[in-house]
Amino acid sequence: ADTALPPQVSMFALPDGLSAKPGCPLPTFYVVIFTSNAGRRLYCAVLCFHEELSEEVLEKMIVRAAPGDKQQDEVREHLRGRKLWIPKSLCVLSHYPFYYPCREFLKQLYRISLTASRLPLERYVCNFVQEVPLPPQGRIKVQWSIAGEILTLQRAPPNEI
Repeated sequence: ADTALPPQVSMFALPDGLSAKPGCPLPTFYVVIFTSNAGRRLYCAVLCFHEELSEEVLEKMIVRAAPGDKQQDEVREHLRGRKLWIPKSLCVLSHYPFYYPCREFLKQLYRISLTASRLPLERYVCNFVQEVPLPPQGRIKVQWSIAGEILTLQRAPPNEI
C-alpha cells in the first residue's frame, strides 16, 4: 500500500458504533474524504448494512455482559423472541473520486453476499483491486463486470492552458 490507513476509517465505517438494533435498517451509502497533512486526499466509499445477530453470538454477548446467572436469565427473558441486527460495512479507499463505480461495486458485492456464489467474495475484491487497471487521464475508459453489471472507470483529462 502506498498510503497508511487513516485510523479514523473505523469510526466513519460504523458512525453509530457497534450497537445492535431491534429492526433491520436499509443499507446506506456515503463517501468520506480524508485529507493528510500534506494535502493528499483519500476517498472512502462506504456501504453500511445490518445482519441478523445469530443466537450463538447473542448468547456469548449475554455471558460476557451479565456477570451473574440471574442477570443473564433476565437478559435472555427480555430478548426472547426478538431479533437483533448488527451493523457491518464494506469500504473502498481510493486516491481518486470514483464515487459511482465504487458505490455500484459495493452494492454488487453486498448483493453477491446475500446469495449462493461459486466464488468467494474475496475473489471479487481481488479482481477489482489487482486486475482492474487505473485508466489514464483523458478519454480512455476501463470497463469490468461484476455479477452481470458493467462498471466503468474514467478520469477527466488533464487541464490544458
